[in-house]
Amino acid sequence: MEIIDIKVQYLAVQLLTFLIGIALLWKPGFKYLTTVLEQRREQIRTDLDRAQQTRLDSEQLKAEYQKKLAAIEQEAREKIQQATREAQAARNEMLDEARHKKDELLAQTASEIEREKRKALVELRDQIALLEVDVVALEMLVLRVLSAEKSGKNSLDIAGLLKIKGSEIQQRYAELMMLAAGPFAMPFIEEAMEAGWQGNFPGGVTANAPLASTYFNLRKTTIYGGSNEVQRNIVAQTVLG
Repeated sequence: MEIIDIKVQYLAVQLLTFLIGIALLWKPGFKYLTTVLEQRREQIRTDLDRAQQTRLDSEQLKAEYQKKLAAIEQEAREKIQQATREAQAARNEMLDEARHKKDELLAQTASEIEREKRKALVELRDQIALLEVDVVALEMLVLRVLSAEKSGKNSLDIAGLLKIKGSEIQQRYAELMMLAAGPFAMPFIEEAMEAGWQGNFPGGVTANAPLASTYFNLRKTTIYGGSNEVQRNIVAQTVLG
């Protein structure tokens, strides 16, 4: 019992000491605790305000960024549209210049073609006139030969000239016909040389069909019956002795 009483008294003394300590420390401890809690509350409020301000700043920055991005996109679209308009204008200008040059080139080409055509016609006319003169000269030679035979004179001195001039006139005549017909004389249709031929022919003018064949066929006239070079030698020996 004494031991129990001692423990009870001991516990009572400790409890009383604890209560007295709490009573002594309550006021300054409570004040300190209150101060700490108030500081913590202020810190939390400050952090919340700072976080709120940061969020607002972030939203503002985001809005400004989106605004700048929209401005950049708008500027890019405007530049693209401007570049497209400039490219279209340049393209139209180039097309106009190309059309103008094309028209000038066509006009120049037409003028050159017309000039060359007139030149070719003049040359063809001159060649025909020269051929006509040669034909008249050949006719005079034929009349001379006939006159010599009728009078009993020797006509062999100019007979070779008939062959030379006659064969050359034939070839020149065929060549001039080819030149007059132009590209329609190019196809070689051997059957067209036959009398009464009425086959198909480019250009629709069947008279042009035998020109090529005739031209090639008459190449032989200066060779057969003694080539013209041989005939010239004979004529030279006969006339000059």
